[in-house]
Amino acid sequence: MSGGMQEGGNIQKTRIRTKLLIGMLGMVLLMMVVAGVIIRQQLVIEHSFSILEHMNTIERLLLECRRQEKNFLLRHDRSSIELFASDFEALQNNTMTALPEVSDTGLRSKLDGLKGLISQYGRTFDEVKSAWASDVGMEEQHRLAGLTVSRARECHALVAEIRESAISSFKMAGYSTHAVSLSSVLLGLLLSFLLAGMLTRHIVNPLEYLREFAEKARVGDIQDMDVQSSDLEMKRFNSRETYDLARSLQCLVTNMRLLVSTERGLMDPYHMTIAVLLIRAVGSCGWAVIERARGAAGFRSFPEITTSNIDRFLTCLTAELTGLIPEDRVRLVIDAIRELKD
Repeated sequence: MSGGMQEGGNIQKTRIRTKLLIGMLGMVLLMMVVAGVIIRQQLVIEHSFSILEHMNTIERLLLECRRQEKNFLLRHDRSSIELFASDFEALQNNTMTALPEVSDTGLRSKLDGLKGLISQYGRTFDEVKSAWASDVGMEEQHRLAGLTVSRARECHALVAEIRESAISSFKMAGYSTHAVSLSSVLLGLLLSFLLAGMLTRHIVNPLEYLREFAEKARVGDIQDMDVQSSDLEMKRFNSRETYDLARSLQCLVTNMRLLVSTERGLMDPYHMTIAVLLIRAVGSCGWAVIERARGAAGFRSFPEITTSNIDRFLTCLTAELTGLIPEDRVRLVIDAIRELKD
């Protein structure tokens, strides 16, 4: 076994299934994050709708209170006092109900401010009622009436501001949901491409490399293969499965080379001379040519070829040499081998 292979054997490789599992877990984590963000934005949208409903109710009740307030201030209608009290109680209850549903600090602060303004509006109206009942001067009554109107306008303005904030939150949540959905689709496509690239790098490319290596061994070109380094670079295999397969193939070719070398060692001078002639004629692939011609001629091993049956081998050898070297050199090689026969 080569030193390079032994060193490579100490390298810890990650299994393909582990890498795929990590990739799938990453995609699941991404989906969970996206789902969490979308759910959060949906809650924001629901809260925004709820705040809008409360603001519409508060605005309606506030208008009812204003109507009863004007009836009392302009007509001194005592029945308006009871109607105002009923509407004002409903107004306060709706304001209190809206507060627990708000999680945004700024919006909650505005609702607290609205609650305070509504309370001030109610107290000012009570002062108006007390001033009217005690027959205070007209100047004081007008001052209190103007203050009541001012408090009511402040309430209207703050209700409109809170409504705008809720609408803005609703729009931002909608935009965020669309942005996250689009980003998740794009990121999912990117992860799919990365996963495909990883599979190509860790499975397809190594297997293609091993196929080319095995093809050389299949045609018998094993003696001239640099198994230890260039023809099978162990660093190309990034997963445990392909790395183990490469090592097994490396051991197989190494053992095949050992068997072929043993067979060569048993060759007599006749067969050795044929091998030398062919190696000189076609170069380093000479032994591969011999093996292919031997197999095509039906011989199980090179030593089985004798002077009595070499014609079959020479016919197949001629076919193998044609195209590798010029025809005149093919004839010279065949003639030289025939002379050995004689």
